[in-house]
Amino acid sequence: MRDGKYVLSATLGALAIIGMLTLACKCGKDKSTENKEIDETIEALESLSKLAKEVDKYEAATDPDTAKISIDESSIFVERTKYSTTVYCNVSNDGSAWNGASLKATFKDASGTIVGTASGYVNDIGPGKKKPVYLYSSDKVSADSTLKVEVDTIYGYGNEGEDDLSFKNISVKKKYGYPKVMGEVTNNGTEDHSFSLYAAFHDADGKLIGYANCSPVSDLASAQTKTFDCHSPSKLKSWDEVKIGVAILTQ
Repeated sequence: MRDGKYVLSATLGALAIIGMLTLACKCGKDKSTENKEIDETIEALESLSKLAKEVDKYEAATDPDTAKISIDESSIFVERTKYSTTVYCNVSNDGSAWNGASLKATFKDASGTIVGTASGYVNDIGPGKKKPVYLYSSDKVSADSTLKVEVDTIYGYGNEGEDDLSFKNISVKKKYGYPKVMGEVTNNGTEDHSFSLYAAFHDADGKLIGYANCSPVSDLASAQTKTFDCHSPSKLKSWDEVKIGVAILTQ
């Protein structure tokens, strides 16, 4: 990967030099043609600069020295029903670049035999930040089984921009025991954003006890506000706090 980066950097450097030489040699041509070619060259150089920045971001997100995703073991909470098992926990980005990861939970009995697995994912975690995640399994697992939650694959990719979003008018109602969270999201940034949100339920001690996916919000313009709603797949008797966050930012 590093060799590929050096090759790309050298290529970008060479193309930049060619572009500058092209700008310097615009002589003896019609003024309008000359201006058009200069604009096209500048546009190409700007595109190359953006590409170089994306390469740097990808390198930082995949380099073992900077790509560090960890599980907060103390936050793990297991919900068991007649038909499934769900694991909740917080995931931290201890690296220096925005990132995401797929996660795996493994249940074993006293003999060490695997009796169940669960999987989940987390996206767009900023450096030094954490996000809640849930790992779902259709396996019914007994309470005396052991559990290990680990990072499966680090994506090496993450979108910035979630700090542009703010939430207000949050309300929760129950329908047949299933919480539905509603609210409004505002884009305080200068660019349009498309994203999906989550609602995380916490008890009095701040422990994660539930998670709900929200309907996608598309093309939220600067200073614009839209309504969102989230539906919990689990019945919750009570909770003390609901926190809204960005699950994934696509634009």
